[in-house]
Amino acid sequence: MLDDPIALTRALLAFQTLNPPGDEEACAAFLAEQLTRLGYSCELQRFGERRFNLVAWLDGNGPG
Repeated sequence: MLDDPIALTRALLAFQTLNPPGDEEACAAFLAEQLTRLGYSCELQRFGERRFNLVAWLDGNGPG
């Protein structure tokens, strides 16, 4: 889905992430799933009740 920006935008807008209360877990998990399919490593980090950050990284294959 990440290759279709319109479909991705629609999917993201469907999540209820207004603050308060936030509640980003489902949205962050969705993005983590999409990025994992592309080879990224992902970690959800809780920073409050019903609040999450998504950290994603792509390992390189060259030096440095």
